[in-house]
Amino acid sequence: EPRATHIVQLRAGVSVEQGEAIVRAAGGRVMGTLPIIDGVAARLPAGARAAVARSASVASVSENARVRSQAELLDASKLAPVYTRSVFAPMAWAWATGEGVGVAVIDTGIDGRLPDFDAAEGGSRVVASVVTNPDATTARDTYGHGTHVAGIIAGNGNRRTDDNAGRYVGIAPNADLIAIKASDDAGNATILDAIYGLQFAVDHKDEYNIRVVNLSLSSTEAESYRTDPLDAAVEAAYFSG
Repeated sequence: EPRATHIVQLRAGVSVEQGEAIVRAAGGRVMGTLPIIDGVAARLPAGARAAVARSASVASVSENARVRSQAELLDASKLAPVYTRSVFAPMAWAWATGEGVGVAVIDTGIDGRLPDFDAAEGGSRVVASVVTNPDATTARDTYGHGTHVAGIIAGNGNRRTDDNAGRYVGIAPNADLIAIKASDDAGNATILDAIYGLQFAVDHKDEYNIRVVNLSLSSTEAESYRTDPLDAAVEAAYFSG
């Protein structure tokens, strides 16, 4: 199945149905709708992008660029034993450990089988796992980045029974995690995959008490925040609570 090549954002007052009609009239193919940003995912052949962009009903047309994981700037192995203390997390644990709060991690998935993600009452604190990338064949983290990020956020090594017991603890060690796999099995993703992840988080906010969303990724194509569809989706998620 071909992927969307562009993300079309509509002006205020223009319905998604009208946006779909604009894409089709220009010779494009509608691949999905994006209510979170009042937009449409589309395949636009040569010449169609300009035709869509000229419409008075369209705010912007952006490429569905690939995203990449954010690289570590420092040696994480040296920082691991002290990073919670460096942000004064232990001072907050007396009154806030993330208990009952859902954190959505839009990444490569999370390995919820690890004891670091066990719940005190049994089971896993990875309470949901979904996929927004059509090229992924499993919801499992087959790449590793999402599990790494989830450990920083909410890992709890106090439940381990090996030599690492108690050595590595995340910032909110009792928080629930919602794994949103926006990548394929090799860690590749596009802006659209991440936006669909944000849409899931907004749509299921009350179901999982999602109060925090984490995206440790960046677009491979620089674009102004005034038109960038991922920026728009993040802002919409913020205003959704």
